[in-house]
Amino acid sequence: MKLPTEALTVAYATAYQESKWENLDYGDRDSVGIFQQQWDEGWGTPAQLENPEYASTAFFNALVKVPNYATLPVSEAAQDVQKSADGSAYQQWATQGADLAADYTSAPHAVTCWYNPTTQAQTQGVSPALNLHGAATQLDEVFGTPGQASALTDVTRTASGSADEITTTSGAGWTVADWLVANAVSYGITQVSYDGYQWSANLKETSWQPDASASASGIVAS
Repeated sequence: MKLPTEALTVAYATAYQESKWENLDYGDRDSVGIFQQQWDEGWGTPAQLENPEYASTAFFNALVKVPNYATLPVSEAAQDVQKSADGSAYQQWATQGADLAADYTSAPHAVTCWYNPTTQAQTQGVSPALNLHGAATQLDEVFGTPGQASALTDVTRTASGSADEITTTSGAGWTVADWLVANAVSYGITQVSYDGYQWSANLKETSWQPDASASASGIVAS
């Protein structure tokens, strides 16, 4: 949606206060989902509001209507959207929200996870085989089709066919690299290289390692 990181900060703080980031199918009165939006207040149907993508989009669409939301205290911006009983409660999560917003959008190698490629895919009901086509398709869904006002500028298969090289618009590189890491198990991705670092699936706490060959001009997923 091309919103500033302040929007994400407000969203993280709001969701933590409302649901502790859990996609709840219950809540106070008619509230459901991560933002505890009320379906009888016009936010959407219960099924829609339990879809995090729909709920987040609805939240941001309301947030951008708040004048100067990016410079307001988080509690004020969130309360103008949520209209809850006590809007001051959102402020306690402002710092955490700002940290998460930075980690997921711009901070180098701040997001990591690990999994055992031979076992964890099966436990999650997905194939352990590398599925770059599926990853590329989902990248389009999340970040937009390359060349069409997207965060992506190109996704190309390497000559061997065993990796995708992904180029992004300015400032979007770590956002995309983080998405690939966070969703690696779903597509059998075991390595992601970018901007001087390489992530490997089976390395635990130190799964991002310095790698001088990892270019800042493109992300390589394999």
